[in-house]
Amino acid sequence: MSRRRSNGQINSGRQGRLIAGLVGLLLSLAYGQQAWTTLPMGIMRQPGPAVFPLIVAGLMAVSSLMILFEEMRSVDSEEGPLRLPSGAGLQRLVGVVASLVGYGVMAYVVGHLIASILLSLALVHLINPGSWVRTVVIGLAISLSTYGLFVSILGVPLPKGVLW
Repeated sequence: MSRRRSNGQINSGRQGRLIAGLVGLLLSLAYGQQAWTTLPMGIMRQPGPAVFPLIVAGLMAVSSLMILFEEMRSVDSEEGPLRLPSGAGLQRLVGVVASLVGYGVMAYVVGHLIASILLSLALVHLINPGSWVRTVVIGLAISLSTYGLFVSILGVPLPKGVLW
């Protein structure tokens, strides 16, 4: 079976993935162009504010291209339309989205460090539930290492909250 139905239309799941890849690529290019033209790059010893947005734009572009190439490469797939997960998968998806929204809100109240620790703990537990000791160790390692990278090494100030 080809990626087109017998009536000549593209499978709706494939169409959605192609659109998502194309939109992601266009957004990453616009985001990268905006960062490149409006923010200073800095120097190697002290990177400027443009560095992080350019890294994010590059990773987003690579991810979007991977989606597009995978969809163009898999011509003989009989996949149906994309569906939301159900049961435990849906609970995990809702938990991840709620954690990300919660981080966005909490970062303004308690600051980046505490919010990122809570986010890391939640995501580690949601993605791969295990012992709480393991969850806390991994969550703290992720949060403290990223905080150290941006604040100490890159010299990028991270938001401080109202409470901290």
